[in-house]
Amino acid sequence: MQILKRGPKAEVSSIDLLEEATHLLRRAPLAAWVAYYLCAVPFVLGTLFFVADMSRGAHAWEHLSEAALGMALLFALMKVGQALFCDRLLHHLNDAPIGSIWIRLPRIFFAQLALQPFGLFLLPVAALLTLPFGWCFALFQNFAVVGQGRESLRREIATAWHQAQAWPGQNHLTLGLLGFFWIILLPAIAASLYLFPHLLHTLFGIESIFVTSNLHLLNTTFWTVVSLFVYLLIDPLVKAAYVLRCFYGASLSSGADLCVELRRIQTGVTRFLLLGLTLASLTLLPASGWADQQTILPSELREAVATEMNSARYEWRQPREPLPENHDRAFLAPLGDAILDGLRWLGVQFKSLFTTLAEWLQKLMPDIEPNSSSAPAFLTEADPLLLALYLLCALGVSLAAIWLYRSWRRRQRRAKPSTEDILVVPDLESEGLLADALPADRWTALANDLLTRGEVRLALRALILGALARLADDGYLKLARYKSNRDYLREIYQRGQELTAVLAALTDNMTIMEGVWYGDHTIDQRSLTLFLTRHEGIMRYGDSV
Repeated sequence: MQILKRGPKAEVSSIDLLEEATHLLRRAPLAAWVAYYLCAVPFVLGTLFFVADMSRGAHAWEHLSEAALGMALLFALMKVGQALFCDRLLHHLNDAPIGSIWIRLPRIFFAQLALQPFGLFLLPVAALLTLPFGWCFALFQNFAVVGQGRESLRREIATAWHQAQAWPGQNHLTLGLLGFFWIILLPAIAASLYLFPHLLHTLFGIESIFVTSNLHLLNTTFWTVVSLFVYLLIDPLVKAAYVLRCFYGASLSSGADLCVELRRIQTGVTRFLLLGLTLASLTLLPASGWADQQTILPSELREAVATEMNSARYEWRQPREPLPENHDRAFLAPLGDAILDGLRWLGVQFKSLFTTLAEWLQKLMPDIEPNSSSAPAFLTEADPLLLALYLLCALGVSLAAIWLYRSWRRRQRRAKPSTEDILVVPDLESEGLLADALPADRWTALANDLLTRGEVRLALRALILGALARLADDGYLKLARYKSNRDYLREIYQRGQELTAVLAALTDNMTIMEGVWYGDHTIDQRSLTLFLTRHEGIMRYGDSV
């Protein structure tokens, strides 16, 4: 297995990591694939049966507990198979022989059973929170690699968590690429499963319900099959990628990657030397005096090795030296200390306030348990610095919630128009003004405003335009710039007996409006009242149809 060249922090890019994971899967031993699919396929089939039975079974509740226990055992079996798969891949990376697993198999089973079920609950919660999902996902994937029962459970969980914290950028970008692969494969597998029955029907004439109807595309069982099929295809690549991450992470302290590279180079050099000796023996080249010229003294060799080991490119593998007591601190260090001291003081004040409040509440209420403490244990034993951080986080979340709520209310007020909003008032003096410049009710409101200001002439035209707008909205006429008032009356007249009352009212109002608009006629209060009454009848007729 060729190890990719890496930088000073031993971090490879996500694309190179997935490429190397693909090559690792291609060279994986057959026993690794058998262990994986022999344990994963029963869980997949059991999931399909469980989902179908619990969603459609008439008496599913009678054997729910037994089915749930069976699914739990199948889940544990799948995790054991994945752990064995990862262990085989890791030994293949290290070029090390793998011993018998039958002795460690119970320990692997209980180790995986102790942690992996929590992923069923923590991963969805972490996905909802978004931010911690990458680290949580890496923790459970890493535990499939390191949870082999060779050490204590606590140490293996700590190792998995330590590896999950390494190279977060690479981890999240790898998850993004794997999610992209999932999105690409899901419709491809769904299309394949949809076309396969049609292909059998075309080639062999096999009839099935998948050919006669396409309703199975709306069935949740079909999409469950597609999702589980994609899981069986993608998950080995996920496991191989996190095996490589654990391998590189452990190599920072053990140098296992260098040992593998040296063994590979040694094998290549040995083959080259054998080939060179063969060629030299065939050509019978004289080698006298050459060995004497190429002899290197042991002291020179040790000096060269020491010089090479002290070079800068190996400093990152050396342990960090402790800082001297009289070292110069950074200029921001006092500011950081002051902030921490302030947070601790805030935590102490919060703890004291909460304790005083708890004692006061205990005095007000009857003491059911006299020996119980007044303040909760987590508050009295917590670090003041952590309490201050929790308090600041709660304050930040509260302020963010208030800001979001106020932004939502502001957007709602902005999106909901007020009834008092006045639209742009058109020029009523323009002869080319059409009735569709404003809605019918806005024409009426504009006319009322004009009547209040004493502009009766403009108000009458606004009312006529409003009546035309209402009739156009109801489909009784079509507004056009070339049409006159008589054209609109003629169009209403063609409707027949249906609009007789509307035609009479609109004719009378148009006659009054034209006399006031084009001539010097005035309108008295009685005629204006009759005009408004006829206009209301026209508007109410539009509402009643």
